[in-house]
Amino acid sequence: MPQAPTQNPYKPIGDLIKPGLDAIIVPLPLTPTIDNLASAVYSYVQAQFYPLPTLQVQIEISSVIYNAINSYRNNLVLSGGAYYNAAQAPFIDMLIGSDMTNNMQPDSFADRVAEIEDNIGISNLLVLEQMPLFLATTVGAKANDYWKTELANPLSAWLRFFSANAGQNYNNTLQWSVGAMNGNLAAYGATLTGLIEPTTAMISTNLISALIGALTITAGKLIFNWTPRIVKSINNTGIQNSGSLTAVLDTAYGWTPPHMAYRTIGQTAGGGVSTPGYTGK
Repeated sequence: MPQAPTQNPYKPIGDLIKPGLDAIIVPLPLTPTIDNLASAVYSYVQAQFYPLPTLQVQIEISSVIYNAINSYRNNLVLSGGAYYNAAQAPFIDMLIGSDMTNNMQPDSFADRVAEIEDNIGISNLLVLEQMPLFLATTVGAKANDYWKTELANPLSAWLRFFSANAGQNYNNTLQWSVGAMNGNLAAYGATLTGLIEPTTAMISTNLISALIGALTITAGKLIFNWTPRIVKSINNTGIQNSGSLTAVLDTAYGWTPPHMAYRTIGQTAGGGVSTPGYTGK
């Protein structure tokens, strides 16, 4: 696959998926509860980012974890129950919507996410609008790499949670990876400013919240086999992502070939936020 021109600014967050999941599995009992998982995620995040946490920070980290779980199980991001606008909606739908979860082959996941990521970068979204989407693509890609590696490892610490059916595990890698993206979007988009907001900058706390959500949901999806509630997608354009990404965005925004760089339409979303532009491939 040729090198995509878009560079994800948040790859270091994605790089924490592997050490985070490696750390989470260590303290989990044979039959963990949700509270056990939450405690394991908290322990990793606290040690990594808050070596001397105040009580406020402890409460806030825990709140991110449980909000991400509630959001995922109720499918709040996809249904519009998180802080995202109409300009972001088509990308959210492509990342965690039914076409990705139901119609995508696991072997195609990485290329599909890379293609979406590329188009996030060349869209007309504002930098802050791109941020949670870029975070989603990096944690999704890294979670996909992680689970494939673990499935190939006969000594994996996660072995007791894998199915005895190899084919089922193959299919589940996609669901676990989409779970990471959904959890990322849930934790980042719970409120305008993010959940963890003590005396540190909003940007850094949103990054940490996104990582917490990704780790919690990708692990929880495997351990507890959570199934999100069926909802109507946030993307109310009615697009059916059955073809190329070019066709999907054409349908969503009414563009017609030939595609021109940063093509936009006159529509704006919420307070004058422009809709994504697109360079067709």
